[in-house]
Amino acid sequence: MNLVVRRAQLSDVARIVEHFFRQADESGKGGSPHFGPPPALSPSECIQRLAEGLGRSLDEPGWERTFLLVQPGMHPLDVEKIVGHGELRADGMPSRSHRAQLGMGIERAYTRQGYGARLLASLLTFALQDTRLDWIDLGVFEPNLPAQKLYRRFGFVETGRVEDMFRLGEGVSVGDIQMTLRLSREPAR
Repeated sequence: MNLVVRRAQLSDVARIVEHFFRQADESGKGGSPHFGPPPALSPSECIQRLAEGLGRSLDEPGWERTFLLVQPGMHPLDVEKIVGHGELRADGMPSRSHRAQLGMGIERAYTRQGYGARLLASLLTFALQDTRLDWIDLGVFEPNLPAQKLYRRFGFVETGRVEDMFRLGEGVSVGDIQMTLRLSREPAR
C-alpha cells in the first residue's frame, strides 16, 4: 500500500474523529487494547475539541498538532481515508509549555508495517523544528510491546508504571507505562 504521512488541517477534523471512532471499535479485539475517544464525548464534542486545539497557535496553552497516515483515493475524485494519526498536545497550563503529550493510533489493518515509525519521525521532526518543547511524554498500555519497542528505538525512556490504571470492557485491568523523551537540538558531531 502507498500510504502517506501529512500534517492535519482544520478541514480534516470530522474525518479524523471518524478514524478515532473506528479505532475505538477495534480496541480490545485480538488482545490489543488501545485508546479511542473518551466514551463520554460525542462525535460533535470530539470535533469541537480537536478543532480548538488545532486552531491554537504554538505559543498558546492547549495547542494540538496532528499528523495523519492516509490512504490516497484511487481516482482524482476519491476522498483519502485516514487510517492512523500521531498527535502532540500541549498542556493548558503555561508553566508546562515546555512539555507535550504524544498520542498515536493506527487502525489494525495497517499496524506492524513501519507506519508508526513514520508518524513518530514526523512528529519529532515537527517538535524539534517548529516548537520550543524540551520534553515529550506519553503513556502506553503495558501489553502493547510493539509500541514500547518503537518508543524506545526513538529514545523514549520509561519513567514509571501504574498498575490497574484502566478497566476496559468487562473489567479487564490494564497497566500504564509512562515514558518521556528529552528533545535535543544539539547538532550531531
